[in-house]
Amino acid sequence: MALSEDLRERIGSAYREMKSYRKVSSLFNVSHNTIKKVVLDDYKKDKGKPGPTPKTTRRDERKLKKTTSRMLRNGERVTARKIQNECGLLHLSLRTVQRRLAASNSYGKAKKRIVLWREHKRLRQQIAEEWIVSPPDWNTLIFTDEKRFNSDGPDSWMSWMPKNAPISRNRRQQGGPSLQVWGALLPNAMLIVFQLPQRSDSSGFMQFMQNEALPTIRNIFGDSFVLQQDNAATHCSRYSREKFAELGVQLLPWPSRSPDLNIIENCWSLLSEIIYDGRQFENVKDLWQAIDKAVTYINVEKRDVLFKLYESIPRRLVECVKLGGGLTRY
Repeated sequence: MALSEDLRERIGSAYREMKSYRKVSSLFNVSHNTIKKVVLDDYKKDKGKPGPTPKTTRRDERKLKKTTSRMLRNGERVTARKIQNECGLLHLSLRTVQRRLAASNSYGKAKKRIVLWREHKRLRQQIAEEWIVSPPDWNTLIFTDEKRFNSDGPDSWMSWMPKNAPISRNRRQQGGPSLQVWGALLPNAMLIVFQLPQRSDSSGFMQFMQNEALPTIRNIFGDSFVLQQDNAATHCSRYSREKFAELGVQLLPWPSRSPDLNIIENCWSLLSEIIYDGRQFENVKDLWQAIDKAVTYINVEKRDVLFKLYESIPRRLVECVKLGGGLTRY
């Protein structure tokens, strides 16, 4: 018996309410089998065509999830090829593994950040609390650091540009020209920089300090200064410590992984903005001239900024303590 569309809709509505083929059959005086056929046909229409049979089993899915979690905990790089080999999923294509990973993960560039373990945080908090209660004489403290400047600019070089005409920057080939620079921020709001050898051990670093950096600093401050350094191997080796003591230089105890407390880091940002705001550099000489010119500009035009960096030290220490030794926003 052919049923009208109106009747079919009424049968479907009644079944959704009663959930019984026999009750609907009695209501419309239509056979039980006809009611069942109408309901099942409607269900198939709503459901649509079934998708392809999954190529991965539940066991495969569990392996993928477990292995991915383990790799991430260990700080490993997670790739579809590694997962495929680790889980023994050689019966699956690489593209299938990628699709399954994409279903629950996102593939992207890992953000570089400073990882602080519990001991790092404890020491940072301890020294910050000590400096808050009994601060060093900031007027005699010289902050130092090293930075490499590349001819093609920093990796983070960004600019607003037309969508149909992007700006291209030449990428260095075979290393390209670059400079290793040692800088010091003096408490009289002056930034000084020197070129460093591309590679240097403790002996070479201390030779540079004795022949170039320290004479310049002593010409300004005499012997009334304290030197801050990070914990790079050439800075805190036994040879370097003994040589500093021999030269009569007092060093500030410095917690590891604390660039946020080193105010000269902000000077590097200022320098980069000035140096790389224009053409790229073809050789080391031009790059060094640009650095030297930028330092002069900062010492003249941005001296108030340098003073404010010293004024920010107490705030940095307070924030570090509040964060339990965590990295501050500076």
